[in-house]
Amino acid sequence: MNIGSINLILFVFSMAIISCGKSGENSVELKTITAQPVTSVQLFREYHANEVAADSKYKGQHLLVTGRVAKIRKDFTDDIVLDLMTPNQFMSAMAQIQKHDHSAAASLKRGQEVVVLCKGQGLMLGSPMLENCRIFDKTRDTINGEPIKSGQK
Repeated sequence: MNIGSINLILFVFSMAIISCGKSGENSVELKTITAQPVTSVQLFREYHANEVAADSKYKGQHLLVTGRVAKIRKDFTDDIVLDLMTPNQFMSAMAQIQKHDHSAAASLKRGQEVVVLCKGQGLMLGSPMLENCRIFDKTRDTINGEPIKSGQK
């Protein structure tokens, strides 16, 4: 798969829009989201090479980020944050996780590879920031109908 944008078809309840029809039956509308694949290392390097260029490419965009977990924590507002490893051991790419992914975040381990679908938020205090992130489960979620592979770009 090339580095260009890819279509994601999300067959997960968190990305589905559930509505009730006139007959009272539930229906599920699946969203297709175009996201740019990137690794946490690549994101960090590009932001530190040129923040303006990286913002043009990533800020406000849907990103499919692959990285290794440096830390799983909560911030001062009690939001779940995944710190993803970068080439700088003192700085990470920070992914703010959606609250309903609490159990998925709780099951992660330091050093584990993870794939998250996020919206780029820019650089803050030297770290790439990602918001509204959804942790992908490689056994459940797909890209273009194919299972997610480790390090997929």
